[in-house]
Amino acid sequence: MIPLILVCGFLGSGKTTLLRHWARTASDRRIVYVVNEFSSRDVDSELLRQDAPDVVPLPGGSIFCKCLAADFHRTMRALAEGEWDTIVAEASGVADPSSTRTLLAETGLDRRIQLAEVLCVVDPATFPKLRSTLPAIVRQVASADRIVVGKTDLHPQEAVSAVADELRRINPSAEILLAERGRVPLPDAARYPTQRLDAPLPEHPDEALVRFEARLLGPTSLDSLRRELGQIPGLLRLKGFFDNGAGLRTVDFDGERWTEQEAPPGVAPSLAAIGLRESGDELRRALARVIQNAREP
Repeated sequence: MIPLILVCGFLGSGKTTLLRHWARTASDRRIVYVVNEFSSRDVDSELLRQDAPDVVPLPGGSIFCKCLAADFHRTMRALAEGEWDTIVAEASGVADPSSTRTLLAETGLDRRIQLAEVLCVVDPATFPKLRSTLPAIVRQVASADRIVVGKTDLHPQEAVSAVADELRRINPSAEILLAERGRVPLPDAARYPTQRLDAPLPEHPDEALVRFEARLLGPTSLDSLRRELGQIPGLLRLKGFFDNGAGLRTVDFDGERWTEQEAPPGVAPSLAAIGLRESGDELRRALARVIQNAREP
């Protein structure tokens, strides 16, 4: 049986940062990373490939939804034939992992793959704001064996402690870890028991959210992106790659902070945005302005 570590957590919580840390510090283990993105634009896999040789993207929905279950089954069935020490699956930020065992059982994957741990990554800034709006965030926490409160270097200790206390109330049995920059050791895959996680698979992803992709045909800047998109209250996540005129850059907005860094080689300039449905029209218009402003003369 191949152990499966499932990493969940809301959009922008720091899941990919944690996986990149694992890839850099556990290179002696044969690990394959399956990266599920709610957006159809694959961004996280491109970033993870900088540190991990074996990355399989699964964009375009949630693996814990019948809309993507068939793709997940095909991918995992192929991986089950390999000689892996561990499979690490990063679920999309809107995924509800309470049906994990159901998914493995209904697809027959539980005959070759053993769920070893569910690890949930939490952003101490966004969790208190969105937990009442998006119930999947709470179910992610309730499903976890370990909970990582990330970005602790970016928030006051009082805020981090308050979120940790709330997480303990939701899931008293989980181990809670505090981390900076995703620096959590890769676990012993056989160490942790798991929750039941036998809820039915939903038919559709969370209908409270909308997603958009934009292909950029010319140069733009972080300031321009922030100016067009930063005032939309329902924007929850923006990530992708853009040309600033001097080279390709990675942009990341996690609901609180905008950052940019050098992009991986060979990526195409494009953006993926996720927001609340009530802000969908405003977000669509803003992305159209970004595309228009970035057109080559």
